[in-house]
Order: sequence, then C-alpha cells, then structure tokens
Amino acid sequence: MLRSAVLALAAVLVAVPPAGAAQPTALDTLAKWVSPDFRALDERRRELRAGTPAPRAPLAACPALGYHSRAAHTSTSARWVQIDLYDRHAIDTVVIVPAVGPTGEAGPGYLFPRKVRVELADKEDLSDAFLVAEIGVTSGDRPVIVPANQRPARYVRVTATVLTTRGALYFFALGEVMVLSGNRNVAAGCAVVGSDPLENGPVWSLRNLVDGQGIIGPPLAPELSPANGYHSDISPAPDAEKWVQVDLGEDRELQEVRLVPARPSDFAERSGFGFPLRFRVEVASDAAFASRRVLLDATAADYPNPGDGLVVVPADGFRGRYVRVTATRLWERTQDYVFALAELQVYSGGTNVTLGRPVAARDTIERGLWGTRHLVDGYASQHRLAEWPEWAAVEAKTNQWHAAWRAVEAALDETRANAYARLVTLAGWLAVAAAVLVGAVVWRGRVARRREAERLRDRISRDLHDEVGSNLGGILLLAQAGDADDLPEIARVAQRTADSLRDLVWLMGRGPDTSGDLLAKLRESAATLLVGVTFTFDAPDGCLPARVSLEFKRQLFLAFKEILHNVARHARARNVTVRCGRVADAFLVTVADDGVGFDPGKVTAGTGLRGVRFRATALGGEVTVRTVPGGGTTLTLNVPIR
Repeated sequence: MLRSAVLALAAVLVAVPPAGAAQPTALDTLAKWVSPDFRALDERRRELRAGTPAPRAPLAACPALGYHSRAAHTSTSARWVQIDLYDRHAIDTVVIVPAVGPTGEAGPGYLFPRKVRVELADKEDLSDAFLVAEIGVTSGDRPVIVPANQRPARYVRVTATVLTTRGALYFFALGEVMVLSGNRNVAAGCAVVGSDPLENGPVWSLRNLVDGQGIIGPPLAPELSPANGYHSDISPAPDAEKWVQVDLGEDRELQEVRLVPARPSDFAERSGFGFPLRFRVEVASDAAFASRRVLLDATAADYPNPGDGLVVVPADGFRGRYVRVTATRLWERTQDYVFALAELQVYSGGTNVTLGRPVAARDTIERGLWGTRHLVDGYASQHRLAEWPEWAAVEAKTNQWHAAWRAVEAALDETRANAYARLVTLAGWLAVAAAVLVGAVVWRGRVARRREAERLRDRISRDLHDEVGSNLGGILLLAQAGDADDLPEIARVAQRTADSLRDLVWLMGRGPDTSGDLLAKLRESAATLLVGVTFTFDAPDGCLPARVSLEFKRQLFLAFKEILHNVARHARARNVTVRCGRVADAFLVTVADDGVGFDPGKVTAGTGLRGVRFRATALGGEVTVRTVPGGGTTLTLNVPIR
C-alpha cells in the first residue's frame, strides 16, 4: 500500500503538463475537484467550444502586400497612415487588415502594431479629430474590426502607437484599411498619405492600402459556391478581344463596379484565373454601347493580376443601363488564352443591382461550372459573396470568440498550475496518511499474529496433553505392570508417540507454509500409517493455493491422520486410494479402502469419526462417508480454501 501511494505521488509529479497545454489531460478531472476556478474556466471552455464559429473563408493571395513604414529606433515612435474619402460619409466600421510578409517571412500579422489608434476628422490636419478607439492587439493574424457607429467624417487616420520589433529596429506594416459605409468600402481607390512610408512598389506602397488586394479579398461567407463564373472561348492568341456585359434593366446612377477574379475548382492553385492583362470597363444606356462612357481604361499597359483581390472601379455617379468589361489582352492559361471572371457586381444606391440580371458576351463557354448566368449569381468561385456589413459582423463575432478562447486558455494555464500544485500537496498528505495507515495495519497484523501464535501454542499444548500425554501415561502403566508380554505394546505406543512428537514439531516449525509442504507431509503420513497395505496417493498441481495458513495446515493434517488411523485399525484393507482435488473454492481429500466396511447406523465414538468431523467443522467444512458391511469404505473430507 505504501508503495502504491508513493507511485501515485510520483505519477502526479511526472504527469503535470507544461503551461499552455491545449488539450485537457486526465489530471484535469482531478484538478476540477480541488479548484473551483479551474472548474468554472473549464465549463466556460466547454460553452465556447459548443459555440465554435463556422470556418472562415481562406485568406486571399495577392501580389501587392500593402504599406510598410521606414525603421524606427524605439517601439513608441508613432507611425500613421491617413485616407481621404473625398466626401463626408457616415462611417459604420473601420477594418484594419494585417499584411502578409514577403517570401520567407512570417504569415498574416507581419509587423502588425502592438497598439493602434483610430481617429476620424473632417479636417485634413485632424484638428477636429474624434478618437474612435485605441486598441491593444494580441493577435495580428485576422482583421481588426473597429465600429464607428455611423460617425460622419472625410478623413480616417490609423496610428501605430506601439511598433513591432524586427531585430534591433521597429516597423509598422498593414495590408489594407477599409472604411465601410453601408454595403460599400468607401476607402477603395482613395488618396492615402502617411508618415515615413517605404515606397517599394509594387509590393509596398501607400496606395496598396486601398487597392482591395489584402488578405481579405471580396467579402466571402462560409457557404461553398456551386459554380466558377464566366469563361470566354479559348483563343490561340493573347490579343483577341473578348467582352461580357450585364443589363441592369434601366438607367441607374452608378457608384462602383466590382470585378471578382476567378479561382476555379479545376484550377484551384491559380488565383486570378482568366483575369485580363489589359481591359476597360464601360457603361452605356444602349446595348450597342454607342453612348458609352469609360470608367476604367487599363489597355495601355499590363494590369497587375489581382490574385484573389477585389478590383473596385469607381463610377463617379455616371448613369447607364449596361455595364461591359472588355478584355483586349487575354490571360495565358496553358499555351492558349482566355478571359474569365467569377462575378461582376454593380452598385447603385448602396445595392448590388446585377443579381440575376441578363448577361451577354461576345463568346462564352456554357458547360460544367462555367456560364454567363454564373457571372451574376452572387457567388465567387469558391464561396458565397456577402455584403460588407454581414462580413464585418461575422468577423467581429469570430474575433470575439477567438479572443475569449485565448483568454480562457491563458487563465486555464495559471489555474491549472495552481490546481496541480494542490494535487501534489494532496498527494503528499495522502502518502503520509497511507504510510500511517500501513503502519497501523502492520502493527495490528503483528498483534494478530502474536495472538494467533498464542492460540496455536494453546492448541498444540492440548494436542500434546491429549495424544502424547495419554500415550506416555499408557507406557507408564504398562511398564509398572512389569509384564514382559507388554513390551511389544510399549514399543508400539512409544513409536506412535515419537511419530506424534515429530508431527507436532513439523506443525510448529518455521518452514514454508506452502501447499507442496503440506501435500508432501500427507503422502509421508500415508506411507507411515499404512504399513503392509498397498496404497496410491494422487495430488495434482493446483489443488491447493501456493500458501496455506497454519490453522488450515494443522486441522487438515490431524484430520487426515485420524482417517488413516481408522483405516489401519478397523478396515482390514489390502488396498487404499488417497485422492486430493479441488472443486471451485473447496479442497477435497478422498480416502477409499477395500476393507470390511461397517454399518453407518451403528457408528460409535471408537471409530474416530467424531474427531475428523470436529476438525472439518473447525475449517468450515464437512465429512461424508459411504460404506456397507463387507463393501469397503470411502470417506471424503471437504473444506473451503481460504
């Protein structure tokens, strides 16, 4: 028991996991017993796990990384960027998007500031600045959602008040800054200024903050897309002109046009699939585009492929019914050239007015996951397209969940360590208590053994008095008679007395209390007592447990001797069979002879059966006798094994 307690204590000490262990351990169950704080935090973790948000859409892949400041020598050397929205807008949300580092650098969160301040103003010098929020950032792998509660403003400034270290210097980098007003990002394509910008285009530049090329891309929902989008016929040459247009149903005042690049399931590794190298975006009131006005002309030089980024084309309030995208230099696929888009969106009055509208194209592939109808179905190539408010609400809720999860895990680390310390202390006290208990049990065992030894000595004293004493008394009477004819009887009684003394010495000996020792003594007694009789002795392995008690050994042995004495004196047998066996938890000794037998109804004390039954009863067993006059006798001693 003491050894088990020590091993339990060692197991507690060895099994304590390091701080930050994410998975609950077996010891956590014990920790909840000793720490109410740990129990409450564990319950909170279960609640959070039950409300795990849906998986986010994958991060967008974009070649333009964002804005990067020049180096600072202290972490508190503030760096800022400021966006001019051109007009006052009721601002719902400011979204600060982390940058992805260049190849070989860290992933999302690259040089993301440790603390940021967001301000709104109507004046360029921010003399009328309104502080929206000042936030300490613990994780920069996802956008920071800053509610502005429809605060009207023209200028938005984001200031990094605590920079991030890189070596011995400090920097500030962002992938994108979005200013959401209704369903639109009104910062898209606006003018940006900043303190100490590192202009290293096209990778790092101030204008990259509002180009839609961050890790967010378009606002995606978790639902998967049923199609890829629109795909032109394949061209063998890159300069073949392709176009696709949507009919809005009536002339509308337009705010912006959004081009959503494709990433089809059969070319999933190719972001910006089919996006034209040169193109223009036009609006007209007639389907033939005789009255067209150009919103974006990117036909003079190759346009950087946006990858998964969202291309937003300002419409400046132009009116029109038809919106057309014309590709003048196509994207190279595999030694051929195509034009493809996942979705074409046109916003008027803050709403996308292209959903489900008719689409026409110069040429098109209408099969599988491609078709003109998929250009206005509300899906990108991989996921459903959400509106910015829906996306921001889900993102904010998901951010809150992750922040709560991180807080619970951090608190669990501390409370887990405290709870494990309590368990170690408790285990130590249990070990002490176990040691005391073991000492008490050992002491009581020793007392019990002393008492049992005293009782055994008393019983052996009675055996000496009853058997050896009576034999010696008989020898004394025969010797006093002085008759020479009594000498053989004196010798027989003396021999019997010597045998009894030897047996008593064996019983009192300090040798092993094993079943093999007992069975060997039974076999030896049979050979001694059954002189002149042919006998067999069968005792298979396993008929007794490895060790037996002294009391079991004594009572069984003396009962067996009494049985053999009866056979030798009264049976007049020529053959005797002794079998030892086990049935369930009982030990059986069967002695069968081919002697004269007797009438069980006339059994007297002289048969010695009374002594055998007394000893069997002392062991909780019984004796059965089967005999008929002239037919031999079979006696079975059945005692429980304890």
